[in-house]
Amino acid sequence: MLGSATILPQHIWIFALTFLAIIANRFFFSYSITGKAMRAALPIAARRTVGIDVKRMVLFSFVISSALGSLAGIIVAP
Repeated sequence: MLGSATILPQHIWIFALTFLAIIANRFFFSYSITGKAMRAALPIAARRTVGIDVKRMVLFSFVISSALGSLAGIIVAP
């Protein structure tokens, strides 16, 4: 009990895993070369000139979003 709200152990797991997912995304996009390439705010032609594979970055964005969506379904479903 927290005031008049009931906190179940499942809720703690949801908060903890969500926090870990946010921290993992932060580190990935801030410190990895792939994450920095995904955040590049240049036009597509400039990205290709620098050597960033645009199709691969789009694929990675879909992979990350599907992984986060499946994580959300796993932690909220029970």
